[in-house]
Amino acid sequence: MKRWLGAALAAAAGAAGGCSDAYLFDPAAGLRGMQDRAIRVQGRFCTEATGNLSRPIKLLFAMDTSQSMSATDPDGTRAKALVDLLDALPDSPEIYVGVMLFAGDVTWVTSGGVSGFQSVQSLTPQARNQLAATILSYAYAGGNGGANRDTTDFVKPLSEIFATISADVSKSHQAAVSSGDPELSRYQVIFLSDGHPREGNERDEEIYERCRSLRALRSDAGDVVLNTVHVFNPTQPVPTYCDSDPATPCQQEIIEADARRLRNMADLGGGEFRSFRDGEPINYLSLRLGGIKRAFLVKDIQVFNLNSGPNSLVTEPDSDGDRLSDPAELGLGTDPTRRDTDTDGFSDGVEKYFRDRGGPFNPVWIANGSSLDRGCPADLKGKDLDRDGLLDCDELLLGASNTRFDSDGDGIPDLMEWIGKLQASAPDYEDDPDRDGITNANEIRMHTDPLLGEDSLLTDRAYRYRVEALPVTESTGRFCYEFTVDNVLLVPTLDIGEGEGVNHLMMTVVQAGGDDLNAAPLYRVARFTARYPIGGIKDPPDGVVPLVPDDFIAP
Repeated sequence: MKRWLGAALAAAAGAAGGCSDAYLFDPAAGLRGMQDRAIRVQGRFCTEATGNLSRPIKLLFAMDTSQSMSATDPDGTRAKALVDLLDALPDSPEIYVGVMLFAGDVTWVTSGGVSGFQSVQSLTPQARNQLAATILSYAYAGGNGGANRDTTDFVKPLSEIFATISADVSKSHQAAVSSGDPELSRYQVIFLSDGHPREGNERDEEIYERCRSLRALRSDAGDVVLNTVHVFNPTQPVPTYCDSDPATPCQQEIIEADARRLRNMADLGGGEFRSFRDGEPINYLSLRLGGIKRAFLVKDIQVFNLNSGPNSLVTEPDSDGDRLSDPAELGLGTDPTRRDTDTDGFSDGVEKYFRDRGGPFNPVWIANGSSLDRGCPADLKGKDLDRDGLLDCDELLLGASNTRFDSDGDGIPDLMEWIGKLQASAPDYEDDPDRDGITNANEIRMHTDPLLGEDSLLTDRAYRYRVEALPVTESTGRFCYEFTVDNVLLVPTLDIGEGEGVNHLMMTVVQAGGDDLNAAPLYRVARFTARYPIGGIKDPPDGVVPLVPDDFIAP
């Protein structure tokens, strides 16, 4: 994702203070368009504390200690880099590690020598030193070889990894049932080897099948990823020539084949491949280890009125928030105060959208009950599992996920994309379908129509943002900002049980870890209301809605 609010946000980690005017047009001219239905949203928000994780991260390191490694990595550089990585992990109760060493057999050196994961926070300084010493003792030429060090078995450690993660996933599910709060752990496997399993007894397809099975476990977890590292650091240079006998493969060909094997394993495991060869420094920190965040940065903020379509026309309120304006619903025969008039599980706006495209939907209940709608599954009807504001059955029709606040991970929540006329199932934030020079992402932020070039309307109807990074004073690693969002326009809604004129708004803060800006965004959301009754006075009368950091919570 390439969108940023401005220099103040992009350089937050080093800023003592600065500001970014993200008006995208003349702010002075915009004052002419301020109306009595306009409000200002202002306040402060802070990023997540350094190392705070939304769910457990479990790292499993599988390091080759077979006899061949004494030639391909005699100085144990892979082990030294592994020890450095373990030392660099944040001291968080949400990070777990497991370390296994393999050759002909598998040896666990964490969790008391048995399979499983151990919390990083539970490792005392003495335990860390002992773990490092054990890892290093296996990794250099002449060190502790363990059982069957003269062979290399890939299938056995991959099977052990599968069994370990599978058991841990089952254990997590049992705990979730008891607590009612599922914690879907993310698993990252780092497989370190020179890539040369023993001859004859293992076919590559058998190895690859283990990788596929391991990756398939992600359906029951937050994620399961297999990363591979090709380590080749011999003290003697490898000959570049090949044997004259065509039946004898040359050493270079073997090395390339071993690297390809590890690359294929990573591809099948959904992870990354790294090759450290011929003295190149080994650094596992270059791997994207599933969200171990050392600092969070803000990528975007958005304020959105859920009862108002793009351009915020005062004549077209959407009282029930179904993407059909009240006048449109009256013409259609649906109820503008009920999102799902015919109570079939699909909102009126979604049904009309698909009916207009030839689908068998009718948002109006038919008196004899012979509706053409195929109906919403009973276990999803009326639910919003991911709390993004879209009904679960609507998300199924739209191709979005009913378990993800932002299905396509593009930094725009699903409900904003639906009301804003974008695709919740495909990252289209950088597109510009109306060719007005404003990307979809900025159209959403300004609450303008991405399908209609409306340059002349920007002054009157576009939201205007100002964000300032505050001096860094917290020891938690959080970065705080002050913001002002002007010209947020209210619309005169009907009474849906809360009184006339109630507008539902939300502000989202989109964050990413500083070490992986392309990872799935982390959201914090503030939901609030303001009023603009027909013929009345807006509330709050001064037009200012204040927000504080505690107002921003997980979706």
